[in-house]
Amino acid sequence: EDSKYIQGGFTTNITVTAVEDKLMSTMPIPFITAMLEDSMEKNGAKVLSSGANVLESKSGVEIGVGETAQTAMTASGMKATAYSKYLIFQVGGKVVMVQLATPVDFSDELNPVLESIAETIELLD
Repeated sequence: EDSKYIQGGFTTNITVTAVEDKLMSTMPIPFITAMLEDSMEKNGAKVLSSGANVLESKSGVEIGVGETAQTAMTASGMKATAYSKYLIFQVGGKVVMVQLATPVDFSDELNPVLESIAETIELLD
């Protein structure tokens, strides 16, 4: 509802995706993060993160972190540079990704939102 975070028809959003994958959910987080970055780069994104960026939430959950930028067409037909930062973790045979996507101009302002989400990730029994 706050139009401040809309630019050229591109709206800031946070997406949560959980993919059930028995193999990937057993792989090390740095491997999954690197694989995702490689896939995004092959699809035209510029990878902004480097190396195995892994952090732990306050409750000890291992989380992979990646960042990309990519020029994309908006629904209104304008070009916008989209910045994405994503958190990747595993739970119950699933790989979960929480992604912030925003016009690049808002990345510095909104990064703390995703960082606060990362700090609070806790796996429940």
